[in-house]
Amino acid sequence: MKRKISVGTICNALGLSFLGPDVEIQGLFLYGRDTEYESVLSYSTAPQWVAKLLTVPQVRAAVVNEQFLQEINSEQYNRCTWILSTAPETTFYDIHDYLIDNTDFYESFDFEPMIGQCCNIHPMAIIEKGVRIGNNVSVGPFTAIRSGTILGDNVSISANCVVGEEGFQVLRENGVNRKIRHCGQTILEDYVEIGALNVIHRSLFEGATRIGRNAKLDTKIHIGHNCVVGENVVITPGVVLCGSSTLGDGVWLGPNSSVLNKVTVGKNTMIGMGSVVTREIPTGSLAYGVPAKVK
Repeated sequence: MKRKISVGTICNALGLSFLGPDVEIQGLFLYGRDTEYESVLSYSTAPQWVAKLLTVPQVRAAVVNEQFLQEINSEQYNRCTWILSTAPETTFYDIHDYLIDNTDFYESFDFEPMIGQCCNIHPMAIIEKGVRIGNNVSVGPFTAIRSGTILGDNVSISANCVVGEEGFQVLRENGVNRKIRHCGQTILEDYVEIGALNVIHRSLFEGATRIGRNAKLDTKIHIGHNCVVGENVVITPGVVLCGSSTLGDGVWLGPNSSVLNKVTVGKNTMIGMGSVVTREIPTGSLAYGVPAKVK
């Protein structure tokens, strides 16, 4: 495993203190998401969330207010290494910035674009460093393929799109907005087709925002960071997928519908025009309305 750093190294660099063993972490983690690593660092902003965080086996270290630890038992306390902070969320993202700026913890995309055979890249398109493009790929004018993006074979992207855009996550600190930097990836699998004026955001820490094989997207669609779109999905104009939402294989989303962050829409489900999906929709359903309800 390439990415690895000890809690002690982080704390020494940022002037923090910690309780427990000096464990090594492989990634940063937000509750409610999946992780591909065996040892991750997270944080909690309230006492009641500490015990919930510990239900995730991979969480080996967490940033907390020391007072939060009074709410857990000794077994839970000994299960984790605790980085102490009066503002855990702020400290967590300070650690994130430190890892970006001062270490090789995150993957580097500082290499010339790798472009396959028989591609049709418009001369007015922008292909940044750190991009991998498969065979028979078409990219339209004024489209930007940003660093950390992987395009499979036979992908088609129309004009005026941004694929791999910086994700949007804002932390309010003492009344001042702080935009969180993103360092993950964006993956479009084989035979994906993207219409004009779409924006697809890269993932935050790890993994990728992913568009599955043979998915077809029309125009003016927004896909947030860490979203997963399954195979053979159809997304019609004006759809918004908030961060970390998931569409199963074969989903059809009607025009101007929205899916709330971290919400899953089951396989082969149809969502009606203008719907707002605020909770999980079961496989094979028809749902519509504000909020969307299964019919």
